[in-house]
Amino acid sequence: MEEERKIKVSKGDTSDNEDYVDFINYVFGFNGYDSSFYKLLPKLFGRGNDPAKDTYFVKDGTGRILACVGAFLLEMSVCDKKIKACGIGNVAVHPRHRGKGYMKAAMHSACDGAIKQGCSMLVLSGKRTRYDHFGFEKCGTEACYTVTEKTLKDRDPDARPTLLMKRLEREDAIGLDNIYSLHNSSARPFRYERPREKLYDILTSWQSVPYVFYDKEAFAGWAVVKRNDVNEAVFSDVKYLKDMIYLLAKDKSHLCFHIPECDVTCADVLYHYAETVYVGADLCFNILSYEKTLLPLMELKNGYEKLIDASAVFDIDGFAGREKLMIRVSGGKISVAFTDLPADIELSHLEAMQLFFTHKAPARARLKNREALTWFPLPLYIYSPDNV
Repeated sequence: MEEERKIKVSKGDTSDNEDYVDFINYVFGFNGYDSSFYKLLPKLFGRGNDPAKDTYFVKDGTGRILACVGAFLLEMSVCDKKIKACGIGNVAVHPRHRGKGYMKAAMHSACDGAIKQGCSMLVLSGKRTRYDHFGFEKCGTEACYTVTEKTLKDRDPDARPTLLMKRLEREDAIGLDNIYSLHNSSARPFRYERPREKLYDILTSWQSVPYVFYDKEAFAGWAVVKRNDVNEAVFSDVKYLKDMIYLLAKDKSHLCFHIPECDVTCADVLYHYAETVYVGADLCFNILSYEKTLLPLMELKNGYEKLIDASAVFDIDGFAGREKLMIRVSGGKISVAFTDLPADIELSHLEAMQLFFTHKAPARARLKNREALTWFPLPLYIYSPDNV
């Protein structure tokens, strides 16, 4: 690691943007025309954006890019509490310069930069065994409900959807206003902030297609679809969800609805129609501040699954520093605070993320306070449109 720290890493500026996109297009095998990061991630690389300023570069003496790591700020709102996060993406090194520590140096700089900016967590898509070296673990919980037209007809053969579904276009200001309003309402206690002016680019990133639904003139909801995956389905009233499922499944061999554990209303309806249900974790997180992350997520979970009264002290050797925390639930009130009391369990950084945010953490066996153990896993998640 010491050698990696000696490699010069610097943040980019506006003058790097064109070379930056050319570089990552080349590394990821895009031709720059039919396939390009401009098309894949318009929310980051589209017109008016300045992605290089949020990216760490390793360059040679002529200024040519050898490696890069993007670190894009995100803000999560959980039960009206803000969690500052950072999405790590575009981790790339030139094929001729692999094995020299350039990517590792850029990753360390990105993680250090997020800590200095006061971020509470990092998130990225990637291999667990590649990124745990940088403090990342695959955790959080996502449920996938597989639905087909046949399973729908088996359940309700006489169903006739009455909602209108149409593809959302950039020029549809009314549709975008409706989405923005519902997204920021109390109906969405768990969400990532989406500026109105970037909303269409967010919903169409990752080659996704957004749809809007109407009950006559009334806005009923929206969905974000990528081929056979429904990566977001949001409704103004649960009575509309069945019609949304039917309309999205029409002419599809199957659909997989991806939803967070906290979306219990959606889960109840989907469970009725699903042929199969899978629960797992597919994204990597790195918690930089457990104290700032655990409280809002526990409050969120307490809203749909009442947490048992208990208390426990967790001594965590965290990625960004040691945190010894007393977590207490009493009469519906939850507190997470630093303490000097003896620990009920000592956890490494990776063990802590496994315990707090996964179903099958080996460290669960070491926590003797079984009541406290029922609090976990907590509903850590990122919606596909928000991921970088």
